[in-house]
Amino acid sequence: ISMPKNPVTLPVGDLPGLFGPTSFVPPLRFRPSEAGLLAASERLATLGPAPYIGVTWEAGSKPLAGSRTGVDFFKRVSPALLGESLRTRNGTFVILQRDPEARDVSEFTQALGKSAWDWSDINADLSSALAILAMLDEYIGVSNTNLHLRAGVTSSGVHHTTTLVCHPPEWRWGHHGHESPWFPGIRVLRELAASGRPDTWSTALS
Repeated sequence: ISMPKNPVTLPVGDLPGLFGPTSFVPPLRFRPSEAGLLAASERLATLGPAPYIGVTWEAGSKPLAGSRTGVDFFKRVSPALLGESLRTRNGTFVILQRDPEARDVSEFTQALGKSAWDWSDINADLSSALAILAMLDEYIGVSNTNLHLRAGVTSSGVHHTTTLVCHPPEWRWGHHGHESPWFPGIRVLRELAASGRPDTWSTALS
């Protein structure tokens, strides 16, 4: 077999984007262990009353100054704006953000108007994260590992999951609409395509 002169390496998950919109690949299905689910349920019960709502506001690698490296993989919504949008919601909020900045946590909780539990530690162990994500009543955040795990443990149509899609979007979320064929049942809220404006999320999160 002859190899091309300039081979291209890409993740297997990007194949649908390469071959077009007819090559839909549904999320993988994950099954948390019974012990993991029990531990997650007991841990959540110590926080307060349901519903339990998980949140994240950032994912990916920040681009280096003067470089576009990683710019397409960095996603962020203002923690304060996210907290403000959830201020009237009843429930117990769980922060699942990986390595959250103290300032971001403070901005989120102040805008939320109530305490939120920092469970960023679950990101160190995927099996624990999977169990927690399976037990949450709702999840809201940017596209990240946790959202993919959540999609893999919940049934289509009963996700109670919202992804905040930054502009420009990744191919898996498309450019329009409130749902992705790759993630049926997950609600999509989109950032406005207005670079440099501070209110690009205002419409989606209002």
